[in-house]
Amino acid sequence: METLKLGELWAVPLMFRLALIENLRRVAVRVAAARHDRDLASVWADRMVHIVERNPTDLILVLADMARADPPLSGAFLSELTRHLHGQNPNFAFANSWLEHRLTEQGLTAEELVRAEGQAQAARQRLQADADGRWERHPALDVYTGGQPCGGQHTRNSC
Repeated sequence: METLKLGELWAVPLMFRLALIENLRRVAVRVAAARHDRDLASVWADRMVHIVERNPTDLILVLADMARADPPLSGAFLSELTRHLHGQNPNFAFANSWLEHRLTEQGLTAEELVRAEGQAQAARQRLQADADGRWERHPALDVYTGGQPCGGQHTRNSC
């Protein structure tokens, strides 16, 4: 085993930084996709609630529009949609059964997707907390040190 050269030592914090940034980028992409799905579900739920308040029989038309739009039936979408519609009106039982049917066609259930979404959200939060902790534990990454490498040391050889 050889000792690291000065240039290699300087590369270690940079590689840590790149790995953490890449992990955070992946988390951000997943969070943005889940947020988009939740927003879309909220729009559909609001449309359904509004239609049922005016004319409950027109709910079938909104469901037909939703079927044509073919929204992603992700855990985020389903958890938000069921959260909005839960306990609202008995007319939404038809919408829930239609969603269950669509999921059954794909070999899934709403409970499985919602549970998986909750687990994925918890994993993202753990990864984010872990990444935040790494930034704080590694002052050599110069994130919180005013731009100075190696915990604010000012010379190359002090690392």
